[in-house]
Amino acid sequence: MPDSPANTHLKFDMLVSYPTMLSDFGEWENNWNNNNTYTYLQLTENAHYEGFTKSLAAFSDRLIPEKKLTNDRVIGQKIGDIHLYSHKTFETEPNGEARSVYFLLGVAFLVLLTAFVNYVNLTTSNALDRAREIGMRKVVGSTQGQIKAQIFTETVLINLVAGVLAVGLVSTLLPVFIEVSGLPEGFTVFRDVFFWESLGAFLLLSILLSGFYPAFVLSAFDPVTVLKGNFSRSTKGTLLRKSLVVFQFTITLILLVQTFAVYWQVNFLRNQNLGVTIDHTLVVKAPVGNEARQDYGAFRQMLLNQSQVKAVSLSSTVPGLGSTQMGSTTGINLSDAAKKTSYNYYLTRIDTSFIGLMGIKLLAGKNFDITTRPGFSDTTNRQLIVNEETIRLWGIPTPAEAIGKRVDLWGNKATIRGVVSNYHYESPKAVYIPIIHMYSPNFDSFASVKFASGNASEQLALLKKVYQANFPYSPFSYFFMDSEYDKQYKADERFQQVFGALTGFAILISCLGLFGLATFTVAKRTKEIGIRKVIGASTANLMILLSKEFIRTVLLSICIGIPITYFLVKNWLANYAVRIELSWWLFAVPALLVMCLVLVSIGSKTIATALMNPVKSLRSD
Repeated sequence: MPDSPANTHLKFDMLVSYPTMLSDFGEWENNWNNNNTYTYLQLTENAHYEGFTKSLAAFSDRLIPEKKLTNDRVIGQKIGDIHLYSHKTFETEPNGEARSVYFLLGVAFLVLLTAFVNYVNLTTSNALDRAREIGMRKVVGSTQGQIKAQIFTETVLINLVAGVLAVGLVSTLLPVFIEVSGLPEGFTVFRDVFFWESLGAFLLLSILLSGFYPAFVLSAFDPVTVLKGNFSRSTKGTLLRKSLVVFQFTITLILLVQTFAVYWQVNFLRNQNLGVTIDHTLVVKAPVGNEARQDYGAFRQMLLNQSQVKAVSLSSTVPGLGSTQMGSTTGINLSDAAKKTSYNYYLTRIDTSFIGLMGIKLLAGKNFDITTRPGFSDTTNRQLIVNEETIRLWGIPTPAEAIGKRVDLWGNKATIRGVVSNYHYESPKAVYIPIIHMYSPNFDSFASVKFASGNASEQLALLKKVYQANFPYSPFSYFFMDSEYDKQYKADERFQQVFGALTGFAILISCLGLFGLATFTVAKRTKEIGIRKVIGASTANLMILLSKEFIRTVLLSICIGIPITYFLVKNWLANYAVRIELSWWLFAVPALLVMCLVLVSIGSKTIATALMNPVKSLRSD
């Protein structure tokens, strides 16, 4: 059969029949308490999903008296919603985030809106130059409808050319975008009908937003008034330009603050204390076959005899792989608990060296040791090492008070031997999970090897040599623990890169518009600048004169933009368990940058005009 497509959440290399799974893997067909099986249902054509979910709730209620369910419930999930909206435990692969998609879509829309504002602003700001042309056309007999059609046709042509250029740029930059955003190879939007429909809709929207108002304003000029050149000094024209500039600067400020927030949040996550030391740690997968258990002692000792190796440990999973690689169970409670709870606990098997190798802090009690050997299969003397989050859920105030307490575990008793500090099994963007460590000396999952600082390629070569010497019958499979952790930051880094690129486009468009407005403003006041220059005004005086109106506009934009962006940033950061604090500089620095953009744009044109010969300035028409 063909490989699984990229847009399915259930990717596989091979399929095993359900009866084979039951017979060969020891699964129970009548087991309501595990989460190892996904059940897919196809509803009839006339079925409604909302009604079906209500029937599932009733179904769960019927199973409770039959003691098939206690604290669990059967729920439904649309397959089409899994990738963006379902973030349940043990998803088959990491999902996307609907909020991020809509956030980026919103930014893209703001970029387009900024371009529309630029077009409208520059068109209406330059209305005086067009006004004489339009006045003359009206004098010689052109109707208002014909002038609207002319201006609207210009807008249509500009948008169509822009659309063609945009498709060309998308086609050219698509490989780069695929690499940055982590999309599968061969991804394309050009075969998607929805893409072309959306493009057509955006072009139509673009034409309407950017063309309607200029066509309406310019075609409505009275011939006598416009031939006198009075529109640029009208209250309506001035208010329009100021409003559009305020809107544009507000968008720029919002996007800049968001960019700073995304950048600092991602870096903040990377610099967090994970609670484990992942540097210089290589993880090798266990060899196939039961004979590996006898060979592990020789493998471990051979590694420890190497001067580069500091420690070796075994575990059923390792930090960085995520909680989906761990076992989980509900309903574990203290034996003397007055009230039973059904929290979900995560289980992992470790040996005596795991806590030391990972640098996990033991807060109370003892680590596992060889003398006690509280084996995983020992149901009479099982001992546990738990983390702080676990004892918090059990209602134990301090780690010291947890030591020696008895726990009900699958109908058997276990004793809390030690309590370790919380550590991030996943990236710090997720909350701490309750982890229960059990002892197991078996090499059936992973062996972690901690090296002293040195050359990574040499360390890998050494590990491979020792592995093949002990397990020549099994392929060598490994990964670096810090690299595995890094994968969990990829989604945030991709978001940061894409968001930063969109913000860059918005700022570039704003700068182009601002530079155009500055050029127009200075051009209309060239004669005034020449007169002021002749009577002794300095370049600094002229710059202050011309820029103070823009500065007032920016200050108004800052007053409007900061409350809006504060709300947006605060809601975005709510997705992270560990997040930056909203400081004043996060808003002040982007505001200063926007102010600098204004001063540079106005200043460059003002200085150039001020340095002109006053005679040339006074000859300006």
